[in-house]
Amino acid sequence: MKQTAAAVTVICIATAAVLLADAPRVSRFALSQLEARIDGLLDKDTCNVLGNTRGVYLDNYGAVFTTLVSLRTEVPNPFNNFTPKKIAEIHATKLKMMPAVREKMRQSLLLMASSSGLDAVPPDEQVVFDVTLFYYTSWEDMHGLPKEILMQSSKRKLLDVQQGRVPMTQLESLLKVQEQ
Repeated sequence: MKQTAAAVTVICIATAAVLLADAPRVSRFALSQLEARIDGLLDKDTCNVLGNTRGVYLDNYGAVFTTLVSLRTEVPNPFNNFTPKKIAEIHATKLKMMPAVREKMRQSLLLMASSSGLDAVPPDEQVVFDVTLFYYTSWEDMHGLPKEILMQSSKRKLLDVQQGRVPMTQLESLLKVQEQ
C-alpha cells in the first residue's frame, strides 16, 4: 500500500512539473490587453494602424510586439492625380512625422514595461517593439524613410526610467534602435 501511495505521489509531482513547465509565463489575455492599448496609443494624429499589434512572450528572451502602420497623408484613389509636386509634399510630410512615430514607440515601450500584464517578465529580459511602415511603392518617394523601426531594451532599464530612477532624457541611450 505504501508503494502505491508513493508511486501516485511521484506521478502527481511529475504531472504538475510537466504542466507548469508548459504554462506560458505571460498569458495570451495579458498580451492581448497590451496589444489593444498600444493600438490606441499609435492610432492618433500621425499614423493609422493597418494590422492589429501582435505580442508574443519568448521564454528566456522577453516580450515582443509588432505592428504595421501607415503614416497619415493623402492616399491614392481614382480621383487623385498625384503630380511630382504632390508626391514631394507627401514625402516631406512623412519625413516630418517620423520623430512623432519614434516618440510613440518609446512611449509604448515604457507602457509595456510598466504594465501589470508583463509582471511575469523578468527584469533582465527584453521588451521589444517593431513597427513596419506601409508605403505605396509604385509611386511614393521613400528616400530617407525607414521601412521598419525596431526598439528594444531590458525591462529593468525601462522601469528605471518609468519610475524616475533614471531621467527620461536618458531613455534614448538605453534603447537599442535598428532602422532599415
